[in-house]
Amino acid sequence: MCLNAKEVVREFACSNELSHNISKAKYELVEKPVRRTANELDNEVGQFKDTISSIDIVIGPLEDEIEGTDEEYQSRVENDYIDDLFSTSRSSDRRIHTVLKTYLENDYYLKKYVSKLEYRCENQLSRAVIVCLKAMSKAYDRCSQVTPEYAGLLLCSSVRTPYICNIMRNIRLKNTCDSAKQVDLGLSDGFNALKQIKFIFVNNSKNIKVQYKDTYEYEVNDIQDAKETGARVTHAFEEKISIMGTGTIVINVCMALLFLRIFSAAISYHDMYLTHIDYDNLYITGCFKQLDDRRKAKNKLALLPLKKMERLKYIDVYSVAYTQERSKLYTQILKLMLEMITATTFVMLDRLFYEALDVVRRHAEMDATLPGVRDLNIEVEGTGILAGLIRKLLNNFNDLCFQKINNSECIPRPRLMPPIYFLKIYGGYLWILLLLYVNPYTLRLRRLICSYFYPLREKHRILHLYNDILKKRMKINKTFRR
Repeated sequence: MCLNAKEVVREFACSNELSHNISKAKYELVEKPVRRTANELDNEVGQFKDTISSIDIVIGPLEDEIEGTDEEYQSRVENDYIDDLFSTSRSSDRRIHTVLKTYLENDYYLKKYVSKLEYRCENQLSRAVIVCLKAMSKAYDRCSQVTPEYAGLLLCSSVRTPYICNIMRNIRLKNTCDSAKQVDLGLSDGFNALKQIKFIFVNNSKNIKVQYKDTYEYEVNDIQDAKETGARVTHAFEEKISIMGTGTIVINVCMALLFLRIFSAAISYHDMYLTHIDYDNLYITGCFKQLDDRRKAKNKLALLPLKKMERLKYIDVYSVAYTQERSKLYTQILKLMLEMITATTFVMLDRLFYEALDVVRRHAEMDATLPGVRDLNIEVEGTGILAGLIRKLLNNFNDLCFQKINNSECIPRPRLMPPIYFLKIYGGYLWILLLLYVNPYTLRLRRLICSYFYPLREKHRILHLYNDILKKRMKINKTFRR
């Protein structure tokens, strides 16, 4: 019964853990596609890195437009060449210096870009002058070729006046190359933010790495999972079994110590035999019969055969019949039968317990399958990174996945009581019953052993018993005569 009770505790712990695992498996059917998608993001990560790297291609021309110095340097060289050619001052530098004073010191890119636009505009005028000078030089050469030498100097000198080409630079309006009104004042802030965004995207894109990790973080404050619950229940039951085992050992030791009671009873009988002449003095022995025969030979009152009342009180050591032991024997047999009924009750309960667990074992086994069929059909037509990510996630959700569940580990395995235990139980009671029948005869051996070691004391006891019975009979006879 104890083993079957242990099996019930194990079944409870296993069923609790199985229920937890089934719930966990249901959630994994939803979580598994997401986890698989996260583990298969290598291609998407590469595309994402390429997309982020393309930011540099988009922002590069803008940076070259604002921060580039080659064009500005070439423009300044051409402008200075025209200024030196016509012996004029650096008008563009003076004007740019005047314009940049109107901006704040923090507007670095704004001032730089405005300066570049000023030089660019001035360069367009300088290039116009260069084109004009080249055209006038070609016209002078052609004029010199078609006119005589004596008239060529006079006629062709009119087309070789370079100052005519510089007239546009001299008569232009003050705001001709003023680009300050065309440039937004927030250019510096916007370009700074753009450069920071580029730095963050481009530099951090090298370290992009998608990883998936299961993390279970919870505080164990009066909370325990299914496995721990089963372990605690099993441990508590094992403690109870250990306590019962200890109690059984103590009882067995106490029962073993009862063996010492035999020596105590023997000593007590020995002392009472020697000190109290009436103690256990109720046996009709051979010496008693010899004494009675001598009285018969002398024609005196004899005691044998005993009267009916006397036969119930006194014991003939040569007779196998029960006299006064009969009532004690019946009482002891009745107690033994009650103990056998109690033991049989426990045996029947154990059998009933076994049958109940066996019914569960034969009918509770289950092989189930958790289907992962998902009626989901969504098509993503996009070609971008996000579209590919969503498409892969949905495809993983559409995959069929099945999970088999078997509760064979949680089915009880009851143990039937071995037949040897029935032999031990009821054979033990039969042995006790036999001892109860033999016990009256073994008790008679106490007097026999003491008479062997103390013969004189035995004679005194026999004489006392004979005289006591004789006195009682004479008194009864006297009473009857009256």
